[in-house]
Amino acid sequence: MMTLDEVLIRTKASLDAQGDAAMQRSRESLHFSPLSDEEIEELMAEQQEQLAQWKKEAYAEIERELRAWSSSEA
Repeated sequence: MMTLDEVLIRTKASLDAQGDAAMQRSRESLHFSPLSDEEIEELMAEQQEQLAQWKKEAYAEIERELRAWSSSEA
């Protein structure tokens, strides 16, 4: 059985992979847009900031829930 810390490490890796895939899809879809390269880079930078915040919040929520669940199981 995995420890809570191992689950959290895998959770973070999963969130990172999901975020990377979403950013790649976004970049690919913008490739065909009428935006200039500079506009695309600005938009991608904004999306990267939003993604970082989402990952931070999602991880914190998952960690809180897992820790609450594991302490109730003890």
